[in-house]
Amino acid sequence: LLAMLDYDLPVVLVDMPAASITALAKFDAEVGFFDELQRSGYRPTMVNVLSPFQSSTRTVQQMVDLAGKSADYVAVVNRWFGDDEDFYMWFGDGNGNPPSRGRAMLPDYGGEEIDLPKLQAGVMVAIDDRMMRFADAAADGSPLSRAQRSRLIRWMKDTDAQLDKVADKIGLGAGK
Repeated sequence: LLAMLDYDLPVVLVDMPAASITALAKFDAEVGFFDELQRSGYRPTMVNVLSPFQSSTRTVQQMVDLAGKSADYVAVVNRWFGDDEDFYMWFGDGNGNPPSRGRAMLPDYGGEEIDLPKLQAGVMVAIDDRMMRFADAAADGSPLSRAQRSRLIRWMKDTDAQLDKVADKIGLGAGK
């Protein structure tokens, strides 16, 4: 992770596996990762794509606890898993479940929340079966049906609109 700083790139994207926050905390304790990012002129953005499960919603708090005000935060509610009522561990509900601590902390740390829209399962299966990129699957001449392409194009537009809300934080705006 530290070697990437030697290239002085405007944006560096690191995709880490689920539950890697513990390893990142250990790495930071060993080498001062977040301090090194700051010294190198980078401001990290930690993105957590949420499922409705407790382990997923708990990670947002762990990210904020780890990096504090030295990072930006984006929580992405993956609508593949359902609506607000399915994410009651994140949003809270009227049955005595408060919003998760991570969600409550986000505004105090400048964090933002967006949705990853749901794409119809059959469209995802068709893309996965052919191991296609989304752009190729949406293109004219794609082996997907017109209805599948239409759903995919709508999903891509809706996803782009969500990403536009956090563009500067995720490297789609200005660099570093």
